[in-house]
Amino acid sequence: MAKPMINPTRISAFALSAIVAGCGAANLAAYSPTDQSRRLEEVDEAWQLIDRTYIDPTFNQQDWSAVRQDYMNRTYPSDQALHDALREMMGLLEDPGSQYFTPEEFSALQPPGGELAEVEVTVAAAPIVQYRVEVIDGTSVGYMQVSYLESDTPSEIASAIATLDAQNVAIYVLDLRSNPGGLLNSAVEVVDLWLEDGLIATLNSRSSVREAQADSASLMTDKPLAVLVNGETGNGSELVAATLQDRQRAVVVGAPTYGSNLIRSIRPLPAHGSGMMLTTARWYPPSGQDVSDVGVQPDIVVEEGATQQIGTAADPLLRAAVVALSSTQGE
Repeated sequence: MAKPMINPTRISAFALSAIVAGCGAANLAAYSPTDQSRRLEEVDEAWQLIDRTYIDPTFNQQDWSAVRQDYMNRTYPSDQALHDALREMMGLLEDPGSQYFTPEEFSALQPPGGELAEVEVTVAAAPIVQYRVEVIDGTSVGYMQVSYLESDTPSEIASAIATLDAQNVAIYVLDLRSNPGGLLNSAVEVVDLWLEDGLIATLNSRSSVREAQADSASLMTDKPLAVLVNGETGNGSELVAATLQDRQRAVVVGAPTYGSNLIRSIRPLPAHGSGMMLTTARWYPPSGQDVSDVGVQPDIVVEEGATQQIGTAADPLLRAAVVALSSTQGE
C-alpha cells in the first residue's frame, strides 16, 4: 500500500564534464554561482531536516555526516539534477513513507502541512462520512462509514452522531474498513468524541514524548459502540480502533488491521519552494502496544462478506457487532 521509493540514477563526474563541455551559452547559465549556491542551500536544508527529525537516529545505518559531505560537494547543473539528487539522498533511508516533492508537486500536495498518521496520501472521491439508521434484529443501529481522516472528519462524525441520536438509535457502529488513515489530529479528535477523559495516545519522536488526552467537552454519546476493521484499516484509523479498544469503550470486529503506527510530517524547503514528507514519530495507544506489522487484533474475528453487503443487515461484521453490543446491553 505504501508508495514505492524513487531511486534516480546518480550523475557521474565524467558525465557532468561531458555535459559542461557540450553546453551552449543558455545552458551554462545553469552553472552560475547564484544558481549553484541556491541548490546547495536546498541540499543542506533537506539534510538538516532529516538530521534533526527523522525517526531513526541511525538513518538506516548510514553515516549521515558523510552523506552531507558527498551531496554538498556535488555540482548541480539544473533543477532536475537537484531534484534527482534529493530523491536519491532520501532513498538512502529506505523508507517509502519519506518522500521529496518538487515545487510543483509540493504546491499541489493535499494536505499542505501538518502531521499525518497514514499509510498513503490519498484523496477520497466519495463523501468522507456516510451514515444512516439500520434496524437489525429489532435493534436500531447508528451506522457510520468513514473512508478517510481529513480535517473536517471529526466534525462530520459529530454531526452524524447528533443526527442519529435524535433518531433514538440504541447502539453505534463505526466502520473503518479500508480506511487508510489521514491526519493525526483528526484521528485523536475522532477518539475524543467517544471518551469522557483519559489518555488517547502517546506520540514518541526523537526529541519528545507527547500525550493526547480526551476532553469531556467533546464527548458526544456514551451509547455502546463497535468499530469494524479489516486488513486495509491503516495507521490513523488503527489509532482510533486501538484506543477505543484499550479504553474498553468499543468492541472491535473484523480482521487484524494493516499494522503501522508511523507519524509523518510535511515540511517546506524554503530555499527552492519544494518540500518533504518525513517519518518523524510513532504513536502508541494507552496500553503502549506497538501495532507495527501485527496490527490491531479484533475482539471478534469475522470474515467479510460480499462488497454489496457492506453496511446492510446482511453484512457479517455489522451483524456480529450488533449481537455483541446487544448482549452487553443485556448484562
